[in-house]
Amino acid sequence: MPITNIRNGLIATLTSCGPYAANEVSSCDYGIIGNVSGSAIIVHPDGESSIRGSTFSGKGTTKTQYITWNWIGEIYIRFTGDPTKFLGDVYSAMDDIQTTLNKDVKLNNTACNAALTGISYNIREGYDIEGHDFGVVRFSLETVEF
Repeated sequence: MPITNIRNGLIATLTSCGPYAANEVSSCDYGIIGNVSGSAIIVHPDGESSIRGSTFSGKGTTKTQYITWNWIGEIYIRFTGDPTKFLGDVYSAMDDIQTTLNKDVKLNNTACNAALTGISYNIREGYDIEGHDFGVVRFSLETVEF
């Protein structure tokens, strides 16, 4: 399968298994961040993939590939002026991404497996986007396909 299928499966999983609306998740448009009242998720490939042949067919001229794709996700959380609520939203984002991705490790049947490999938050990282402040929770994901 092409990487676009895994991308589509990842977005479908985020929107069908998690608390995220379709307008809050994107794989190609950072512009959605300024239009959300709560949070927005951006996902994209990260680093080098691993591609290995696993089987051959016929006279050995075609093969099935075992491909591992690495992904980064960024959850932009809007700061509304209440630091206690914001920190609670950070904790919720970390819990929500883990819970959501554990609900469908095959990403809408586009991957053999998807594993969350890390979650991080840096209180010193923040952005002003269209006049609103955002903090970022980052997560990494590894997907495997045949």
